[in-house]
Amino acid sequence: MEIRKIVVGPYGVNCYILVYPKTMDSAIVDPGADADRVMEACRDTKVKYLLLTHSHPDHIGAVAEVRTLTRAPLGVHPLDAVPVEDFVDFQLDDDSVLVLGNLEISVMHTPGHTPGSVSFKHELDLISGDTLFPGGPGHTTSPANLRRELESIREKILPLPDETRVYPGHGEATTLGAERPAIEGFLKRGDYGNLCGDITWQEV
Repeated sequence: MEIRKIVVGPYGVNCYILVYPKTMDSAIVDPGADADRVMEACRDTKVKYLLLTHSHPDHIGAVAEVRTLTRAPLGVHPLDAVPVEDFVDFQLDDDSVLVLGNLEISVMHTPGHTPGSVSFKHELDLISGDTLFPGGPGHTTSPANLRRELESIREKILPLPDETRVYPGHGEATTLGAERPAIEGFLKRGDYGNLCGDITWQEV
């Protein structure tokens, strides 16, 4: 699978174009802004899906325009559907499988950042949205949401191989192997008190 990244909007959202090179079928993940640039990045492909890792405003700003231009169906987890309910064509459930050419892309429900946050996996590539970043978990709005996000990381992401390439919703890519020691060290704490918000794995 070819992964193209363009950074869009004032908050630097990573919009990913997932491409199966043999047929040039593609999926657009998180068209947050700059519809013209999104369309330019996928103009040599046949867009089969629009996909959302979650529906925060910075990740959905160009959804309506890109959906109109591509005529591709939009998928989102039902717990995150309300902000885009006028445009949703199908729902993304835990363990859903999307077919892109001869590729299978698995959907993993990874709540915490939002109730309906999902990650997308194909072989050793993981689109993690705002669930996992280099150096820390995604922003959370309450201690309960942080615990939920940590559970998602522990149960869904950590079992993947160290070679897994992690493509987050903002910033640079990393590998699970590079992140694993710090994540596991943080998880061993067990008691996170009132911790939430923007944190790193080194938080005391």
